[in-house]
Amino acid sequence: MSDLFWCDSLFVHLQIPLETARAQPFLSRPCDKIYSLPFSLMQLFRSSPHGSSHFHIHLSPTPTPSASPQPSLAATKMCETIVKQAALKEATDSEKLAILEAEISDSTQVIVDIFSRFLFETAFFEARENGYVTVEEIKSLMVDAQKQSYGDGLDENALHPYMWTWKSHYYGSNFYNFPYAFGLLFAKGLYAKYVEDTENFPEKYEQMLKVTGKMNIEQVTETIGIDVTKKEFWEASLKTITDDIEKFLELT
Repeated sequence: MSDLFWCDSLFVHLQIPLETARAQPFLSRPCDKIYSLPFSLMQLFRSSPHGSSHFHIHLSPTPTPSASPQPSLAATKMCETIVKQAALKEATDSEKLAILEAEISDSTQVIVDIFSRFLFETAFFEARENGYVTVEEIKSLMVDAQKQSYGDGLDENALHPYMWTWKSHYYGSNFYNFPYAFGLLFAKGLYAKYVEDTENFPEKYEQMLKVTGKMNIEQVTETIGIDVTKKEFWEASLKTITDDIEKFLELT
């Protein structure tokens, strides 16, 4: 089966009932080898916080509903941020460039690229309400979403009409972009709290992890002094990404 045929036939899974899709064997992706990278130190820092978050939930003496992924993803980004910020303090200029480039690229993926996927899913569901959606129509929705999200920041020759076939998230959950965006930006706010009070923060942080899954997101974040209902919090978190971009430009 050619890659093109594989891509064009996969769209059918987007248009069948969710329970039916979940019953289908998961399709293997011809691009799996791209992701078979050696295990790195950063991968360790990304994985450990997930385990820590669920470990605290497991130790809870009271029944805990299924924990949302947002706090776990925030824990992951929090750990990454601590490591990267510590590395920046001792890095040479060339090392700082590498660290900042990785951080900015990661933030771009979460804030810009994953936003394009939100736009795509929204447009697809709206189109699906009106009937069958063809492959060409889906490709057009994907490109339109990328243009809306990236603006003039992405070369039109680099637009990817088949991106919807590359992401398994589309076939297991809806609007998966939210946990990633929340996790990244909330972690930026957590790091600011850490810098303010490095001595007492760890205990407060563990307490927050313990109540994950027992409360809603607003209540969980309130335990550590963050109000996620305020627009100012998210703007301040986004500014830290802007600051990284400015640092990067200063070094280049």
